[in-house]
Amino acid sequence: MRRLLALLVLLCSLAVTARSGDLLEVGIKVGANVTNPRGLADGISSTSELTYLAGAYAQFGFFDLLAVGAELVYEGRNFTLTTTVPDGSQQSTLFDASTLNIPMFVRIGLPLGLSAELGVEYAHFLGDTPGVPEDGQGLALLGLSWHPIQPIRIGARFKPSLSALSINGIDDLGLNVTHFYVAWVII
Repeated sequence: MRRLLALLVLLCSLAVTARSGDLLEVGIKVGANVTNPRGLADGISSTSELTYLAGAYAQFGFFDLLAVGAELVYEGRNFTLTTTVPDGSQQSTLFDASTLNIPMFVRIGLPLGLSAELGVEYAHFLGDTPGVPEDGQGLALLGLSWHPIQPIRIGARFKPSLSALSINGIDDLGLNVTHFYVAWVII
């Protein structure tokens, strides 16, 4: 009974502190990204398109120096691969996919409202895009965010894939996703 009472007191005190914004941050984010394939063989080039992202996040902070968080983000990925065939003509393949991403990260506080972001991300491909893995894709996450004023957060992330794709006979393609966002802190 004492343990239950202590747990309830702890949870209530965390909830009161989190409601004041000291520990918990919840928000929405919108932005854009660019996806670039890597590992292209000779005779293959790529053209990337600017696409969209939108989602929500929550993070739990430990003072101003460290926070852990997770997000749920809907994101587009779009690029064209162009292959030069032996007769000199070119064949283009469009990769146009939407993903539902779950990044998990550690945010490390820096001076001047800056934060470094390190983590991993799972991307689940939506729809029926040829060449995408059926079980999703893992990515590393390296980022920098700036919290100039309450309630705005601005950030950029570099997300290299940890697994390869095979698109129309082009094997072992990795993806580098560069992601820019603006977030609005709700809580």
